[in-house]
Amino acid sequence: MTKIESPWLLLLLITVLIFGCSGDDTESGMEDEVSLGEFIDESTYRVFPQASQNFEVAEFRLWLPETDKELKAVAVLLQGHNSNGMGLTKSPLWRDFARKENLALLGIHFKSDGQGGYYSHSEEGSGLALLLALEKLSEKAGKEYLKDLPFLLRGFSAGGLFSHSFSAFRHERVLAFGNIRGGGLDLTPDVNKGVPGIMFYGENDFQHRNDRIIEVVELKRSIGANWSLVKEPVVDHFGRLDRTDSLLQKLFTKVLAKRLKGGSMELQPLDESEGWLGNHNSFEIQAYENYSGDKSRASWLIDEEFAREWQRFQRERN
Repeated sequence: MTKIESPWLLLLLITVLIFGCSGDDTESGMEDEVSLGEFIDESTYRVFPQASQNFEVAEFRLWLPETDKELKAVAVLLQGHNSNGMGLTKSPLWRDFARKENLALLGIHFKSDGQGGYYSHSEEGSGLALLLALEKLSEKAGKEYLKDLPFLLRGFSAGGLFSHSFSAFRHERVLAFGNIRGGGLDLTPDVNKGVPGIMFYGENDFQHRNDRIIEVVELKRSIGANWSLVKEPVVDHFGRLDRTDSLLQKLFTKVLAKRLKGGSMELQPLDESEGWLGNHNSFEIQAYENYSGDKSRASWLIDEEFAREWQRFQRERN
């Protein structure tokens, strides 16, 4: 090895090595950042799948109502298996709701190729993709605070499985979730028992799918979870969704009022004993303290007004 005689030459060599290595690391970090995704247009972001993640396609579209007020939450909208839910951000039903409640809408298109994991398991990559996309879209919109807003999750079928999964994956960010006819449910950790959840099953859907939805809700109710079950009359798996979305929105309105207080971003807990309960077979409802049946097998309903909507929905056959 050649001996370096001059201390100044030695210092110069060390400096070059340090800054050379630092430059390489920075460049590598930038390449990693760029590889995370890309904008399709001003309001749509695509997250690139990585080898360890559970999706082939992850695309997200953000819609914001025209308002000078800061928005309160993000309504996350998903459709069924490998379907594109980004069009739901154009739905008059959801846009009107977003304007009324001061919400952002985020429509999602997930697709899994069947070779690896399934995107409904949010903890395996798809949940992080949602968080990343919202961050990028918030920056693009010039409203960076959006990336920290809590979520209202609405999912149909496989989208409902994702909503259910995400309620445990980031339970501290979820105001409430709705699973519409998503029957292939895995059990989640109990951390989401305090997240208001509502699961819908179609009366004419496959029995095994309905049985699983009922089973999961009743298992969660057995530990005091703030969850409810809704039977959709005369509906199969692909039946109408407008009535269902309308009832879900009524729950979301109640949750927004009770869990967001005084402009704080901290989600307020809901006391099970302050709600109402509903019988899954007769649809009879009573205040929690007056309920004469098995409380652990009844739907938890956020208040009397919503309890009556829950009852009416299941008794009307139209």
